[in-house]
Amino acid sequence: MEQTLEDHSRSAASIAEKDLAVAGLGKTAYFAGILHDMGKYTDEFQSYLQNAVEGNSVKRGSVNHTFAGARFLLENYHPELDADPITCLTSEILSFAVGSHHGLFDCVDENGKDGLEYRLTRETYDYQQAVERFMENCLERQEVDFLFQAARKEMITSVEAIQNLVEKSQKEEELYFYLGLLARLVTAAVVDGDRQDTAEFLLQNKYPEYPENRRGIWTECLHRFLNKLESLPKETEIQKARRCFSDQCAKLAEKPAGIYRLSLPTGAGKTLASMRAALSCAAAQNKSRIIYAIPLLSVLDQNAKVIREFLGDDSLILEHHSNVLQEGKRNGELSERELLMENWNSPVIITTLVQLFLALFDGKMGAVRRMQALCNSVLVIDEVQSVPTRLLSLFNLAMNYLATVCHTTILLCSATQPCLESTAHALYKTPEELVPYRSEEWSVFRRTIIGLPQTFSISEIASAVEDGLAGSLLLVCNTKKEAAEIYSQIQGVEKYHLSGSMCMAHRQNVLTQIEAALADHRDFICVSTQLIEAGVDVSFGKAVRLMAGLDNILQTAGRCNRNGESREPVEVFVFRCRDEKLNMLKDIQNAQNAAEALFEEYAFHPEAFGNDVSSDKAVRFYYEHLYKGLADEAQDGPVKGGASLLKLGSQVDKYLDKCGTSYKYCLRQSLAESGDRFQVFPQDTVDVVAPYREGADIIADLCSERAKYDMSFLAEAVKRAKPYMVSLFQNQKDKMAKEGKLKEVNGVFVLYEYDNELGIGSSESKLEFQEV
Repeated sequence: MEQTLEDHSRSAASIAEKDLAVAGLGKTAYFAGILHDMGKYTDEFQSYLQNAVEGNSVKRGSVNHTFAGARFLLENYHPELDADPITCLTSEILSFAVGSHHGLFDCVDENGKDGLEYRLTRETYDYQQAVERFMENCLERQEVDFLFQAARKEMITSVEAIQNLVEKSQKEEELYFYLGLLARLVTAAVVDGDRQDTAEFLLQNKYPEYPENRRGIWTECLHRFLNKLESLPKETEIQKARRCFSDQCAKLAEKPAGIYRLSLPTGAGKTLASMRAALSCAAAQNKSRIIYAIPLLSVLDQNAKVIREFLGDDSLILEHHSNVLQEGKRNGELSERELLMENWNSPVIITTLVQLFLALFDGKMGAVRRMQALCNSVLVIDEVQSVPTRLLSLFNLAMNYLATVCHTTILLCSATQPCLESTAHALYKTPEELVPYRSEEWSVFRRTIIGLPQTFSISEIASAVEDGLAGSLLLVCNTKKEAAEIYSQIQGVEKYHLSGSMCMAHRQNVLTQIEAALADHRDFICVSTQLIEAGVDVSFGKAVRLMAGLDNILQTAGRCNRNGESREPVEVFVFRCRDEKLNMLKDIQNAQNAAEALFEEYAFHPEAFGNDVSSDKAVRFYYEHLYKGLADEAQDGPVKGGASLLKLGSQVDKYLDKCGTSYKYCLRQSLAESGDRFQVFPQDTVDVVAPYREGADIIADLCSERAKYDMSFLAEAVKRAKPYMVSLFQNQKDKMAKEGKLKEVNGVFVLYEYDNELGIGSSESKLEFQEV
């Protein structure tokens, strides 16, 4: 079984072209795709390949093949920068994509090394031989010139869109950041074409195919969705309001690609409304796919069930997150799900916010590859307020790029919409509201009233919730330590504790007990960290939130009187904790400060906020103060001891200075370093297995003699251990190991002490959620 290099190059190029044709970059992707393996047309590489096929010892990557195409482009299509900048940029984008298809490189690195010049001048194996054979077997020179001019023409259109963005902001670093995204996008298509064609040939397993024109798919899906929607009851005021919101969302079909907002109150049917918007837009505009990015796995699981039920065709849907990642089959074959997951080649993708960020910024080639799937899509981002403040600039600029260059329609969903047009590097315009606020429609969803803050100590908070207990009461804290201390001080009443100190199995068990207590209408208190604020469908009679950001306070309010058990709105109490220590938790502190500013202003002028601290005006006031209180660099993806991710993705002046005055290229990003350093959340944690219920038996299996020698048995035990794992920070892990409470066994960390109420203890955590 053989495949010629020409066949592979043309096939990979065709796949890449199809990926980016919808973004107006099809010929650019095709040209980069057909050139990507030019360096393999040498005796040296063919000898290396033959040795590998025959099983001889070869060092992977010892014969470089990525430099030849990059060098060819720079040698032949890169005049003086001042003479023809668009030709130079086209050459550089193509060179970057060809040279990066096995790994991103820095155009300028921390040592001042010039990545493009290095690929132009470094002697490689028989470069001239590679060029000559490429021209003989793959493309004639006339066709090469034609393709370059076609790519240049496409580049003009993309650059004009980028220039329009930069004209609004007048920030030069944004220009280079957008150009970096452009280079990454073309690279993504080349990687996708190369890997898909290679996988299909080697595995003899075709990727699932969908028609380029998907309007028929979307029209049929929309028809099924509307029939299902029509069957829902519509008699009550709430049901009528939901129907009205849904009808307004259908108008997204008439709007051009851009960034839009869907701001609906809790219980207003946001999932179905956003689905109506996405399907209507996709059917009317022949979008390539619909992508749902959801911050938490608990929310994702609920939304996925709704989407599957109303879409009516599971074959169109791919879920991609940590709970469904699968290993390949033992014979090396990839399952259909895995093939689809590699490049998001499904009409409907349900994934996490983390995976979306990785597709845009991570340095691993599997993540880079998926970026092409975002083009000409409907991208629905649920709970958009969950975007970490440290990544606001990267998020906003990426959304601007997708909407204006890639023809992507973006829908930002939240009950507490952040004003992303007011940040350091903002959205290019204020997003249009799909469902404008109307008090008569919103009022039917008002089930709580947020009270003004009061200040208490931890012991006073424990006494206050005990004294105020009549029915069910939820108290949400900022840290695990607070939750554990308050829980321990509550005496003589039925109580439950929830926090990230508990393994998932433990939390699920407690939630089941809480649901039973709610169903029985018992008097009890639940003390929880913020993990209960989203994706947990429970309704308490009363709620207390320790002072936090307004979005957190309103999320807690969403767990109170959720189903309208009380006809009158229930007051949600906000307590300042006098004993609280948040020195290491700056994000919570910043959010508290912005909320305090809102409450202070509201106390004097409630009418300015419509006498409602959860009103649109109040939410805007909160976010504007939150962003004003953040230094610009704090939003730019700060990196400890180095340049920010924004700087790395645009240009680092001190890196460029080391190149001297000789630097002659448009591209000046450090995309390899940026990709290596990118993290959505800090990754200084370790998962440990807790001896909670069945976890104790699993630990015994992990520690057994059999686990030392039977890898299948060990792998199965590790898989079963997942619901019993808890994340510890490195210093926590080291401390517990020193105290003899934890040790490593067969490559897995296991705990020997665990509290069946509090979990692993009361140590603070910087991060509640790390879900991918």
